[in-house]
Amino acid sequence: GGVASALALWWVYLAQAGLSAMYMSLTAGSTTTGQAVQHGLFDYWMITPELAIPSVLTMAFLYLRRKSPLSGLVWALWLLALIWSYTTVTWLRQEHTAPFAQSRFLFLLAAGWMLTHRYRERGSHWSRKSIISLLLLSVSWCASISWGYSLPLLFAAPWIWGVFEISDSIHWDERLKPLAVAYRIALVASLLVAFRVGYEFVYRDGKRSEMTEHLGDIFPKLQGIYSDLQTAAKYRDLANLAQQYGPNYAILPAFPQAHFLTGTTPPLPMDWVVNRESNGENELIIKGLNRTDWIFIEKSHLDQADKDPQLSVTQRVLTQCERKGETEYFVLLNRTQTIQ
Repeated sequence: GGVASALALWWVYLAQAGLSAMYMSLTAGSTTTGQAVQHGLFDYWMITPELAIPSVLTMAFLYLRRKSPLSGLVWALWLLALIWSYTTVTWLRQEHTAPFAQSRFLFLLAAGWMLTHRYRERGSHWSRKSIISLLLLSVSWCASISWGYSLPLLFAAPWIWGVFEISDSIHWDERLKPLAVAYRIALVASLLVAFRVGYEFVYRDGKRSEMTEHLGDIFPKLQGIYSDLQTAAKYRDLANLAQQYGPNYAILPAFPQAHFLTGTTPPLPMDWVVNRESNGENELIIKGLNRTDWIFIEKSHLDQADKDPQLSVTQRVLTQCERKGETEYFVLLNRTQTIQ
């Protein structure tokens, strides 16, 4: 009732302020219904078979044999196996994004346990603990279904709480309790190893061991920040272009902080020029581009420019501006006419 009342008040406010159409355009215009359903629902079930099958069998055993003397041991070993599978996959992939199968299974496990927990605790009535936990899980779900859906670990706290609650309800055999201290040490040690392995791979950059180039030598504003050889070369390329062609430039589709680093005024209202960020309302962006003399297109995006509808602005610039050359990382376009 409280949630329904809050939603009703929200929509009444939008209607009275004349913001309903704008709100719907902003929230629904950046994605299709199919994408929303895919990222908001189906992606959570995309769990690799090698993790899903043994995990489901383990959970079935724990549910059907809740009072078994082996329940505690099976649950403890499964948690350790989950951590080590996450660590192993992270190391094998060596990518800047974490594997998600383990976290998705934890989310579903926590949600399922919380939904059924009310029957075990107070018959057919919702317990206060179940309501709070489901609200926390809903926050985790909502925060993960946007275009950041692939980084659910940022909101993992409710799932970990679910693990604590399940652990507290598991039947532990008295004969295994002397091993509790050793198990806790093993669990903490495993988590520390997982954190260290994950720490090795920098988000959207590379392996930490390859972060040897001091970017402060290229841009003083990056003092103390290190990256790999390729990233340093791209930043050096940007510095040379800004010095050679002057301050009146723009970069497409994205180079965040470029104008901050070169000390120039950004002509565009955003630094990631794709339709999902602008909601397809690109006229303000085109006006900004028409105030520039030079437009630099990142070469890494050229292959997608003709195919990806999200890069419609980049497509228009490529077809209407004169190509004057290229560097290792950028294509140089001179705007000699008004972009339509």
